[in-house]
Amino acid sequence: MKKPTYITAMVNFKINDLAGVKKVISEWCIAEKASQGTLMYEFYFSEDNTHGTVIETFADDDGQQAHMINKDSLAMPNLEITEEFWNTTSSLLHRPYSFSKVMAEKEAWRLRKQQVRWDLVTINPTFVMGPGINPSGTSESFDIFRSFLNGDSRIGLPDYKIACVDVRDVAKAHVKAGFTPSASGRYLISGHNSGTIEIGAILKKLDPSLVIGKKTLPKWFLWLIAKRINSTRKEIATSIGYPFNVVNLKSMNDLNMEYLPLEKTISDWLCQLKES
Repeated sequence: MKKPTYITAMVNFKINDLAGVKKVISEWCIAEKASQGTLMYEFYFSEDNTHGTVIETFADDDGQQAHMINKDSLAMPNLEITEEFWNTTSSLLHRPYSFSKVMAEKEAWRLRKQQVRWDLVTINPTFVMGPGINPSGTSESFDIFRSFLNGDSRIGLPDYKIACVDVRDVAKAHVKAGFTPSASGRYLISGHNSGTIEIGAILKKLDPSLVIGKKTLPKWFLWLIAKRINSTRKEIATSIGYPFNVVNLKSMNDLNMEYLPLEKTISDWLCQLKES
């Protein structure tokens, strides 16, 4: 019989709404306890309500692996992501930024159902790329893009699939959703299903002087150096090598969206960063 695997993590955060935080965590724990192979998933507050400890216990190594795989994208019909699906794998510990977006949208829909005075349409862009108003931007998109330019990718690139969209298309989608009376529900705003390898190849084509490796970095290697590349081993385990295909048909049909070519997005962005 395999021994249980114990994973303990401490989360430090400031609590402004204790009841709200406990509600979110309660829902989160219920979902995690239902995962295959999970024996225990508990969350504890410190006495001053400023710290929390999450304790995960799995039946065996297989149970831990079931918890680590990319359940969202692999569970979808034809491995395609549509407006019907929600991100269920992010949490306060794993991709907390994505988790915050999920919880915010769910709260918005909850408020919408409680009244009849106003309607709600949500715009959900994928990875946003392209030139910004501030060429010295500090967003995650800018940081990732700069990593291609400063030599961080000289030994190779991970097989990391992403869906992406030009920031100018995101702006258009907001305007179209606001001024299209028939617009309703959720909209995935995504121009292309791509990945780091394709983006690196486009950049190299646009500027051959860039030092971008041609090799695909093995997953086991990325897993070992996760901390050094500002990632986590769980993020590597759940993201690298998995498909991520977003269907944008609803936005094209309802909002008449026409997406800019990926190469134009990258080219315009590259020019802006070089000039800044």
